[in-house]
Amino acid sequence: MTPMKSQDMTEWLNWLREVTHVSDQWCDWLVKQCDAAKVMSNQQKGLFVRPDGTKVNLSAVEWESYKKQIDQESMHLRKTGILIVKRAEAWEEKAKPKEQLMK
Repeated sequence: MTPMKSQDMTEWLNWLREVTHVSDQWCDWLVKQCDAAKVMSNQQKGLFVRPDGTKVNLSAVEWESYKKQIDQESMHLRKTGILIVKRAEAWEEKAKPKEQLMK
């Protein structure tokens, strides 16, 4: 294996920290969206009841707006995920033994 220099290790650890941070963001976002989806689903079914006892029904316009919002919010995380995969491939290439790189 190609020996990694101190600077390489620092860069790799920074990348790993970024991956961990993005994973935490995804996890938090997914938990938030699952909770919101449960509420929206209950509203769509007419099962959501306010504290005063009135039922809340979700309109088709509200549902479409919700879906659009989710798509927009997730776009940044999807783009970041793609960049992380590309950087992982670069690190994998950098760590290959020199003999493999010459082929």
